[in-house]
Amino acid sequence: MYQPMTSRYRSSVYMFIVLAVLTTGAVMAEEMPVRRAYLLPGGQVLALAVPPAWIESPDSTQSHASFSIKFSPPAGPAFRVVVSVIDQRGRLLDVRAIVERSGRERLSSGMEDRLILEDLRGPRVKGYFYRLTDRAPKPDEYTYLVQGAMSLRDLLLTFTILTNQAGAAEVTAALEMLRTAEAARGV
Repeated sequence: MYQPMTSRYRSSVYMFIVLAVLTTGAVMAEEMPVRRAYLLPGGQVLALAVPPAWIESPDSTQSHASFSIKFSPPAGPAFRVVVSVIDQRGRLLDVRAIVERSGRERLSSGMEDRLILEDLRGPRVKGYFYRLTDRAPKPDEYTYLVQGAMSLRDLLLTFTILTNQAGAAEVTAALEMLRTAEAARGV
């Protein structure tokens, strides 16, 4: 039989709701990407919204025209993301053709029988990527590959995402990081 809520019971319910909202907010805040800026050769700045737990290591062998950043988990080899930035000023590149050529070269080592290009579009980027599954990965290699390229202002960004888990959340996070990338002239 239904009975009206007592004030003590109602206070407990309200406290539970408040704690649930606060806890959910804390969890969501932890997962929110952090906008990180990278000074590129040539004076441009690349901004990426990176998941806060990811460890970054800029490539120390960068040249005057390129720059690479590697992302990994805090511990273990669960995934690797490599983003390379190439200044394409003065050149008109066909990003789709670049990605398609790269994918066709790798297709023979994958389990897939055909290459499927997917769009990667964001407020300031336009690009393409493909997904392949390694037919026979070695013990220290990754099984799943997502690779592509995109244009951002006068930059070409190429990327490789490696995981051992199909449908890994890191793939979605990396693609979102790239989709929302921004670039500007440095100071």
